[in-house]
Amino acid sequence: MALTNIQELGLQSDSEYVEKFARYKWRTAKWAPTRIRMTLRQKGVAADDIDAGMRRAFGDTNCSISHEDTSNEDTFEEQPVCDWMGQLKIAARLQFAKSARTDPETRRRRLVHWLLWRGRKWDVVRDVLGELEAEAKLEAKQRAQEAEIGGQDER
Repeated sequence: MALTNIQELGLQSDSEYVEKFARYKWRTAKWAPTRIRMTLRQKGVAADDIDAGMRRAFGDTNCSISHEDTSNEDTFEEQPVCDWMGQLKIAARLQFAKSARTDPETRRRRLVHWLLWRGRKWDVVRDVLGELEAEAKLEAKQRAQEAEIGGQDER
């Protein structure tokens, strides 16, 4: 009864909770929308509130976001999470770099687990992994060329 009165006064809204929760989980843990939805359903949030809050949090998935400083949380809260793939790749790149000293198979397995645990679909995992592995090969090739050039200079 009291909760209903508070909601009628506009002081509590499950869809606003969903929006804040989704932004927080995206910003801090890079959870996929499917993982966020599943968690909210487990918490007992109504499907309509989840849909409304997720639309406000993630907006149009085709929109683009400027790469200005978004460290101000007030600004961040007002705009939808648009460039999710770009932001995900940045976070995945940092995660991939943490295991740079391990063998390639372990490094690959860790990144796949990190992405899947956050609710990413396999096609996203495959794309991100492929891009990061290609970058790693290119960096290794460049280092080898630089070492070769450095060795020739010493002669």
